[in-house]
Amino acid sequence: MKILKWTAYVVFLLALMIVADHLSAGYSAPFRVADNHYHHGLLPNLDVADVWGDRTTNLMTNSLAFKDRERRPVPLQSENYRILNIGDSMIEGLGVPAAETLSAVIEDLAAKSGRPIEVLNASVASYSPRLDFFKLRYLLEEVKLKVNEVIVYIDPSDVQDEVLYRDFVPVSRDSAEFTGVRLESYLARNSFLFQTFLRPKYWRSVHDLVGLLYPMSDFKAQADRYGPVKDAMAADEARLIASLEPILGYVNPSAWWEQPQAFPKGWQEERFGWFSDPKIMARWADTGLALARIYIRRIVRLCREHNVKLRMVIYPNGYLVNQVPSQRYEEIWTTIAKEEGVELINLFPSFRHESPDAARAKYYIPKDVHWNEAGHKVMGEGVFDALK
Repeated sequence: MKILKWTAYVVFLLALMIVADHLSAGYSAPFRVADNHYHHGLLPNLDVADVWGDRTTNLMTNSLAFKDRERRPVPLQSENYRILNIGDSMIEGLGVPAAETLSAVIEDLAAKSGRPIEVLNASVASYSPRLDFFKLRYLLEEVKLKVNEVIVYIDPSDVQDEVLYRDFVPVSRDSAEFTGVRLESYLARNSFLFQTFLRPKYWRSVHDLVGLLYPMSDFKAQADRYGPVKDAMAADEARLIASLEPILGYVNPSAWWEQPQAFPKGWQEERFGWFSDPKIMARWADTGLALARIYIRRIVRLCREHNVKLRMVIYPNGYLVNQVPSQRYEEIWTTIAKEEGVELINLFPSFRHESPDAARAKYYIPKDVHWNEAGHKVMGEGVFDALK
């Protein structure tokens, strides 16, 4: 009886600890999920509240798991000219309803002009050319989605994200690697202990342990099908990735701000202002930019193979519009676009009609780098004008 009694006590205390750990965990949107094809995305067919800072919007996604004006099935082909927008949180439209994002603005302007255009928004927070490529490849080759044009939106944060996501390759959904990713995703949302203690220091060890515990029988075949890109740039990519390891070590892409030793100057300066600091460029940003260029080149080739027009867009986020001279950044991407034979739409001038402070107050969410509804309107108008 004593053994049963003490066992019951232990079970009760463990259950109490688990409940307390769960209740203490910080909120993380459960509809933002790990994805085995392109690292992370949204769940399909959503109709939920999405909280961003002090803004709450109604987030709806369509059958392709794209942010949309409504929950709806999206046919794989369309009679109208179809554009696929892809970028990060700026283009997804954090804090802004889908009907007022730049994708919707383009669509509405086209309808008013008598030239119907369907604009699909495949963007998700923290995408970069690497993840853009894998998602585009999945959509065009696995899903068989038919589009006439792809527009890739380049954010200053993309170069850092190329570094952060450098280890990701698509894998089978039941592979050990993806099991580890799903375990991290669950614990990151539901465990205070994991968020506070385990993830910052020991997640790589936890990830490796998970890989040992789960079978990997189909991993090689799946990785060959979905994963590493075998082309003339593969060796350069491997060399660039290897060169980052002695400098940064392992940095968890979903919690990099918890590892300040990786980016010691400060998160905004390194993430958004890398191009203005030669020390940051030499330490990691030159390599991140080279990786981004490899994946831009792969996107160019992918679009050509599928007879899809490709354009690129650069723009100022709230950090650049107010604090950092952006001429060097614009020159970098203008040169890359020219050398890769891609039309570039530069929308920095669209935000220079007011002073930096006035533009910051007028077009961006307060104390945030993301556009408000007015900023999305300027972006949508600028892209639509370039399409005509």
